[in-house]
Amino acid sequence: MLTGDILLQSAKRHPAKTALIYGERRVSYGDLAAAANQFAHGMLGLGIAKSDTIAIMSRNIPEYVMAHFGSAQTGAILCNLMTGYAADELVAILEQTGAKLVVVEAGFPDKIAQIIARLPALDHVIVIGEPATGTWHEFDDFIGGQPKTPPNVMLLETDPFAMTFTGGTTGRPKGAMVSHRCRLVSCYTIAIEQEVTEDDVVGLITPLYHAMGSLVWMPTAILVGATCVLLTGWDADEFAGETHRHGISNVMMVPVQLSQLLDAAHFSKEKLSSLRMITCAGAITPPDLVASVDARLPDTKFTDHYGQSETGPLCIYKPSHPRHKAATVGRPAL
Repeated sequence: MLTGDILLQSAKRHPAKTALIYGERRVSYGDLAAAANQFAHGMLGLGIAKSDTIAIMSRNIPEYVMAHFGSAQTGAILCNLMTGYAADELVAILEQTGAKLVVVEAGFPDKIAQIIARLPALDHVIVIGEPATGTWHEFDDFIGGQPKTPPNVMLLETDPFAMTFTGGTTGRPKGAMVSHRCRLVSCYTIAIEQEVTEDDVVGLITPLYHAMGSLVWMPTAILVGATCVLLTGWDADEFAGETHRHGISNVMMVPVQLSQLLDAAHFSKEKLSSLRMITCAGAITPPDLVASVDARLPDTKFTDHYGQSETGPLCIYKPSHPRHKAATVGRPAL
């Protein structure tokens, strides 16, 4: 099974079901798969071939997901770029990867315009949400008119699929390459250990440019056929409101976000009543914060996990584990 199959199989099972919610936008599984296929055909039409690198710089919006699964069907390697990268960091990463195409959300094209002269390998820029200039492409125009069926590209599970850059503590960020199989294992691990099902409404607050966002949490939700609510920033009150509005039932966050959510100034048990599972990662979750979840949201399960960009989740602390072990990261996954 390949990364592209994650979306294609769910679209086959639930073509009319809502896959993504972003503000007032709703994208069905059928439409999401069609757009991903169109993006793949557009890439191939530009001459992007297997093992070529493309990059994306965007917040959590539907087009990110379309490009993610579309790129996966071509054999290209998708490099996820932090929106906060400075010019020199972008040049270093895009030079190192040899990216031939960049997808960039409205609000960030100037970052690419400032450095493109320093990147001779970068031939194509696709802009999401605003008119393109010169030889650049606008996303909707780029995929418009392309076939809505999957392209015929032979791929293996062991082929490289994506790359994220970890925040190196002793130098520049370092690229972590992953294969289709690696991330499929991660998705199945999360689906089983975090109990993600097709009945869930998954809150996607982790940036998709982070490995946990685009390579684990989002594709897991798509794998099982859940509905994803895309959020582009963090505000505890806003998240509580979106949870109440859409019935978010499963979410992953970092401990500081959980602490803010449970703070008396923001906490609303009524608005958070749909939350069935909260997962923390990215930092140590203090035991007293775990106890606060138990006290304030007694019907909500809490899990914690440890993993790496290169591997995905490795250890899981589950609701069934003793609470006096809450300072640990649990036991090996699966």
